[in-house]
Parts: sequence; structure tokens; C-alpha cells
Amino acid sequence: MSAGGATWSTGQLAEFVAAVSASPDVAVARQSAVERAADAFGAEAGAIVAGDVALASLGFPHDGVPHAALAAVAAHGGALDVPGVGACEILAAPVDATTVLLVARDPEEEFTREEMSLLRAMGRVLALSLRTLAVLEDQRERQALLERLTEVQRSVVDCDDLPDTLSAIARGAATLLGAEAAGVRLDGRLAAWHGPTDRPSVLAAALHDEQGPQGGTLVVAARADGRPYADSERDVLRAFAEHTSLALTNARNHASAVHRALHDPLTGLANRALFRERLDHALARCSRLDKDVAVLFVDVDDFKAVNDQLGHAHGDELLLALADRLRTVLRAEDTPARLGGDEFAVLIEDVTDAGEAVQVAERLLVELERPVRIGGQDVTVGASVGIATGRRSGDDLLRNADFAMYQAKADGRGHYALFEPEMHAAALRRLSLTADLRRALDRGELFLHYQPIVRVRTGEICGVEALVRWRHPEHGVIAPGDFIPLAEQQRLIVPIGRWVLREACREGAAWQKRWPELRVGVNVSGVQMADPALVEDIEAALAESGMAPECLVLELTETVLMQDVEATAERLHQIRRLGPEISVDDFGTGYTSLQYLQHFPIDSLKVARTFIDGLDGSDDRSKLARAIVDLGLSLGMIVIGEGVERPEQLAALNALGCDFAQGYLLARPMPAGDVSALLAQPVRTALPTRAA
Repeated sequence: MSAGGATWSTGQLAEFVAAVSASPDVAVARQSAVERAADAFGAEAGAIVAGDVALASLGFPHDGVPHAALAAVAAHGGALDVPGVGACEILAAPVDATTVLLVARDPEEEFTREEMSLLRAMGRVLALSLRTLAVLEDQRERQALLERLTEVQRSVVDCDDLPDTLSAIARGAATLLGAEAAGVRLDGRLAAWHGPTDRPSVLAAALHDEQGPQGGTLVVAARADGRPYADSERDVLRAFAEHTSLALTNARNHASAVHRALHDPLTGLANRALFRERLDHALARCSRLDKDVAVLFVDVDDFKAVNDQLGHAHGDELLLALADRLRTVLRAEDTPARLGGDEFAVLIEDVTDAGEAVQVAERLLVELERPVRIGGQDVTVGASVGIATGRRSGDDLLRNADFAMYQAKADGRGHYALFEPEMHAAALRRLSLTADLRRALDRGELFLHYQPIVRVRTGEICGVEALVRWRHPEHGVIAPGDFIPLAEQQRLIVPIGRWVLREACREGAAWQKRWPELRVGVNVSGVQMADPALVEDIEAALAESGMAPECLVLELTETVLMQDVEATAERLHQIRRLGPEISVDDFGTGYTSLQYLQHFPIDSLKVARTFIDGLDGSDDRSKLARAIVDLGLSLGMIVIGEGVERPEQLAALNALGCDFAQGYLLARPMPAGDVSALLAQPVRTALPTRAA
């Protein structure tokens, strides 16, 4: 070897050693060796081959390495076809008993003896470097094992959820024993698995899970059949199982706590927080898929009345039954939630048009309207459903579905409504109207009309019902149905009701100077009944006006009566001791039983107009009207038919023995002055005297 060749070989070998030694692991060292060798020999390609696989290569596409061709020339020599170059001469040298380092170069440049010696030296150096790196990698693997054990310990401290903890245990067990696979069995099922699915050779150790009814098992597996496990490996696995049992128990506890935090404790449905989380996730996903999300806002109709009548325990039973029905109607991927009280929501993903959401709403309404057996009786409630679809924010969808639900209730309950932009505008108008209503009393915008109550047989006016009206400075007279619900929602009904009471008593006192028997009816809402100052307000109104207490009639609906039976009964007895009479308005539309009628100090019943409408027919409403009249009369109460609009209805009431009536046929609501004029007119007989 010439001096120049020796110097060249020594320099190339030194650079090769430096490059390989600086490699962080075996894989990088192999690739670095191929690149450095190819550079030293001016080769177009190179590789390290073990058996029939190229462990590292240069000069070939990443996805087109010719493993078979490289294995053949490594074993038997010959030419190698290199892309873009053609057939190349091969120079190969052993790395160890199964591995070969080779380079490929243009055949016009034959490899020299010095180059062959250099490649063999590179092979020997590479073998030594790879053994050294293997030792280091073994140490790193041990370090990784410690880190894996630390990860499991961290899962105990951090209370990771159950799936993450189970995965960490499986990975840790596989790493600990150098196994190809590992898994955890809990309660008779495979709860986690790490590695290939074929697992013929299995080693197992028991897990002691305090929460699981059957405990658990930790298993590791080798792909090779019959792979022996040493006693030391069994001891390590048992120790590891003991170590991870605490993690498993903690994870179960944590998973249970997380479930409680994200689910309604009564129904087990998602709560508002989880619903919002899934809604946001669905919006992000559906935007990518060019699909919409639908939100259904479900409000149970008349739930409060049922809850108050049957008690909160039975009310909870009803909510549980309704929640189960929600689940049966929906797909597995849909999310039902209880937002609070009697309000539910449904999330539907991958919606192509609003019709899909409408179909779900229709099924829900049918299912929720079926009677539920609660407390030994069938209870029917139904629901109102608002629907909003789109890809806007979760806040927008929930708000729009809520708007639509209010529209569904306004349409008569038991209905669904699709959100429309006009509903948002209507909601804004309600907000504006609410703000104006707060100032209406101070501005003197409220006034009263009175609708006469007539004795059926004679046409004599024996009482009037006070009805509040609002003359808005911009919108004119606003219908009670448009502002009374707002007043109740905002508790403005308390000061408004106080004003109505005082104004009606003032007018009533003036009428009583000429017509001392005239009764004046005033409506009392549920919000007013819950107001601790109600009794004082009534006493003050009577005292200030000088009106005879027995001529004041306070009208309450059945729903108001049933809000809190015991408290309401006590409040009504306090009022009754002041002298006013108590009347039940819209009787027959609520849930009052005979037992509760006897519980309250009630003087009169007003038959709801829905039954009066059927009086001139032979349907069920007519039969119910008869039953209500008979019930009231049998209890010694005055019975008044409301909403009388046709002569035949008045005649039917007379035939039933109902002495009093109210409605447009007899007189419309009117100002106080018109009432005075009407009272001054001669009494005209309304109907012939009923035959004895």
C-alpha cells in the first residue's frame, strides 16, 4: 500500500469512527455508517443487510428499497441495479455473523485492495460501535422502564381517568418484561390491551381492585407459542400487579367523580356542562364534514302542577320516566341532557336538513305524551319542543332553541317549533317590553276594565271581574296575554297586582254605595301567592278603600292552588279570615282533586271556557261540564260558567243548574264608568226561570 493510500485510508476510517460513535442509537449508527462509507468510496449506493432485510440504505427511494436484490448481492456478490445509474459493482464486508456492509459504484471504477481493506475495517469498527450502542440502549430501556413505572405512579397521584390508567398499566407491564403484548382483564372482560392481538403464550397475575366485584387480572403475552417465563419474571409481574392496584382503584374513584360532575344525579343524563362540551365538539366536527348540528330544547308542560300535587318524590319518578323515554327515541350517538328542573335538551349530530330534527321532535312528543303510572295513577304531561339547527356557536344554538320552545308553548303546548330569525326579534321586543313594563306603573299607563258576571235566569249583574290593561305610549293598548306572562317571569306582577287590588277595591267601594251586594273579583297569580306581604296588601286595600271585605272575591287558578298545598291552604285561610271570598278560576284544566277542594276555603268555581265550548254538543267536554257543575253545587259552592258566547251555551248552563255566567254574549270588559251605567239600567231577564 502506498503512503498516500495509507494516509487516505486512515483519514477515512477516522471520520467513519467519529460519525458512527456520535450516533445516539443503533438505527442512526447504521444509517450514518452507510452514508459515510458511500462517501468514502464515492459510491452511488450503499446498505447494511441482515438476512433478507436492508436495515439501512442509501441511493434508493424510501418506499422502494430492493431488499431481495441487496440480500442476494450481500450473500453471493454480483452486480446491483441502482436507480439512475444502472448496474453497479459491489464491494461488501462483514459486520458480524449475520450482517453485511456494502457499497455500489460505477463498474468503470474497480474497487482496489486498499478499498477492500478499508471497508472491512469499517465493518469491524461498526460492529464494536453497535455493541456499545446496544448496551447504552439497554440502559436507556431500563431508564424508560423506570419512567413507565413513574407514569403509573403519577396516574395514582393525578387521578387519571380509568381508560388512561388501564392503558398505562398494560404498556408498563409489556415494557417491564420485554413482552410483545400485555393487557388488563376486569370483571370478566378485556378492559385494555397493548400490542399484537394474537397472544398464545400468556403469563398472568391478579390485580386487587377494591371497586370491582370480581377483581382483575394483569396479563403479558409473547407471540411465540410456548415461550417460557422464569420465576423471576413471575415475581416481577406479581409485584407490578400489586403496585398498580392502587392506580386502578384511584382511577375508578376518579372516573366515578368525573361522571357525577358531568351527569345529572337524578336521571343519569348528561348535565349542562357535558352537553355544552359535546355541543362544541360536534360543531367543530360537523363544520369539517359540511354538516349541521341540531339542538332540541324540551320543556315538560305542567310539570310543576303535577309535582306539587303528587309530591316531589313522585315528581322525581316522573322525570326519571321521561328521561328513559328520551333515551329510547334517540340514536346511540345523540346526546340527551337534563339542563335543570323540567328542562331537557337533545344534541343531534350530522344533520343534513332541519327535517331530520323535526322527525326526532315528533317522535319525542308522541313518546312523552303517553301516560306515566306514578303513585298509583296515570299522569299525562306532554312537552313543548324548540328546534335550532346550524353551525353557529353553542350559545346561539341553545338560545335559539329556547326561543323556539317558547313559541311552541305559545302555539298551545304539546307542539314543536323551528327557530326563525323573527323569534329572536320577538325576544328582543319582549326585553324592551319588559323594560317599559317596569316603568308603566309610575307613568300611570295601567288601567282596569271590568267584565260583568250575570245571574243566568234574570240577567242581573251580581259581580264584576277586574282585568288589568296597559296603554303603551308607542304601541297603544297591549293585550294582557302579551305582558302578564312577562310580569310574572320578572316578578313585576307583585307590584302590579298590589295596584290592581287597591284600584279594584277603590272602584268597588264607590259602587257599593248604590249596589251594596256587588262582588268585585281580582285575579291572584302564583307569584303573588308566594309573596309574604300578600295578606297585608289585601288588608291595606280594604282598609284604605272602605270596601266591604265580603264583596271582594280573589280568583286563583288550580295551578296556583297546587304550587305548595300546605302553604297555600294556610295563606288562603288567613285571607278568608279577613272576609274576602275565594274562587277557583279555569276549573277543570288543572289537577285539583276532590280531596284538595275540601282542603281549601273555596266559595265558588268558574268552569273553564274549554268545557263551556262543548256545552251545546254531546262530547266529553259537555259531560265534564255537567260533572263540574254537579261537584260544585254538591259542595255548596257558587258555580260560574266562563266564556259564554252563544245563547245555546247559556241555555245549557241554566239547564244544568248553573246560576251565574260570564262572557261576551252577556257583556264585554268595560271601563268602570260603563259598568256604572250598565248597573243603573233596569234588569232584563236573560232566560226563563228554570222549572222546579
